[in-house]
Amino acid sequence: MYHSQLSIRSFTFVVDAPRLGPNTMYRVPHATPWRCTGTSIDPIPHIKLNVLTPAPMESPPTQRNWLTFEGPITGVSSTGVIEIQTTSSNYYSDIPLSYRVPYLEVCGHVTIIEVVSSTQVTVSNPAAP
Repeated sequence: MYHSQLSIRSFTFVVDAPRLGPNTMYRVPHATPWRCTGTSIDPIPHIKLNVLTPAPMESPPTQRNWLTFEGPITGVSSTGVIEIQTTSSNYYSDIPLSYRVPYLEVCGHVTIIEVVSSTQVTVSNPAAP
């Protein structure tokens, strides 16, 4: 599967202000995406993201800890951590309604190649969503 055409849209809780990297992007390492189900807000287990964002985090006492973001997947580490360079991101004290969904949103096109036999291969290009 080729990941460069996939984007993720989600939100995460950021405890400490991320550090500014050499590429003038703030890095939120090993972030856990969250989901909303009814009135419950829960982390999505077993998924880790390294989120690169141009958005700085405010200092206390007005600190907003919920980071909403969307952007393309730029890589996957050998440990399975997904790298995302955001095209849109903001900090909030309350999660915006448009982000309150019960799943991690993945958008884009995937090319799936399946080897049927030694002489036959099938290819499909489903769109998500």
